Amino acid sequence: MTVPALLALEDGSVFHGVSIGASGQVTAEVVFSTAASGYQELLTDPALAGKLLSLTYPVAGSVGVNAEDAESDAVAASGLIVRELSPIVSNWRAEQSLPEYLQQHGIVAIAEIDTRRLTRLIRDKGRMGACIQTGDNLDEAAAIAAAKQAAEPAPWDGATAEHLWQEGIWHWGQGYSQNNAEAPKVAVVDLGVTRTLLRVLVEAGANVTVVPASVSAEALASYQAVVLSNGPGAANANPALGLAKDLLTANKPVFGVGLGMRLLAVAQGAQEERLTPAQYGGSHPVRCVESAKVEHTDQRSSHALVAASLPEQVVVTHISLFDQSVQGLKWQNASVQGFQSVPKGSVNSAGADELLRNFVAALNA
Repeated sequence: MTVPALLALEDGSVFHGVSIGASGQVTAEVVFSTAASGYQELLTDPALAGKLLSLTYPVAGSVGVNAEDAESDAVAASGLIVRELSPIVSNWRAEQSLPEYLQQHGIVAIAEIDTRRLTRLIRDKGRMGACIQTGDNLDEAAAIAAAKQAAEPAPWDGATAEHLWQEGIWHWGQGYSQNNAEAPKVAVVDLGVTRTLLRVLVEAGANVTVVPASVSAEALASYQAVVLSNGPGAANANPALGLAKDLLTANKPVFGVGLGMRLLAVAQGAQEERLTPAQYGGSHPVRCVESAKVEHTDQRSSHALVAASLPEQVVVTHISLFDQSVQGLKWQNASVQGFQSVPKGSVNSAGADELLRNFVAALNA
């Protein structure tokens, strides 16, 4: 039986569609992804925590869902918005349909709305609170009022204790490569870490341990290097800001990914700005300042650093060709660097993957 649903924005715009997930109501900021695939990876990426995810690709659900493609243990996004739900699931790896998965995890979702119109509204007006309602008693006025109260996401509640990560990247016919206990010990601070980041580090030759965001710099003394992961929200409101400050004086190689990079810069006085629109998607062109090489990256952020606010010892290494935002940094007085985009997790991928491989290679040198 078809269940009606609506999506309301804080500017008063209302879209009517059908429910394809759990019943109920959910309110959060709405963002869109330009990726043509990978909806499960997006839904489970902690960087999407506290967001309603809208997909610009017109059809979703054709490949279903499987446990291996999840980026974390739970669905992080607050809700899902799609133009059309595929009537069939056709993939040999599928274990569930998308609606079954959403219902299992209690995620409210809506289909059969004009996502092109929604994308234009977000691009034109910037941050937009939104509300999805499902059921027979839809209330447009109440949904609009709720959308106006959409709150910022809280910092990610990730790992509570350190644990070793074993899996590298998947190789056809061989399975996942495995963690090397004799490799350089790298601590990954869980600010909203994805499994892809951990797999890329293992594949690069690191002995990876995930540690909580509440860890102290002193507790990381036995590790050869530290990676600050990506995650949701702004750096200046993250409790790990103190850790970032301490790591910058610890004389230890540090790599920041997304939120992790911004934490390191904000810890030394840099400022953030909200991206309009927020960048959640693929094929985002980023240029290396030194080589002029352009790489196509995957983005998971609603904030960027203000270039003019960076301290003198920090050099911009990469910039976005879409909005000129800061995409990469390198410290001149320390073994510290960062990249705004997230790794893709494919063998020989460029961008964040290549920089992380080089980071680990330097530890092995």
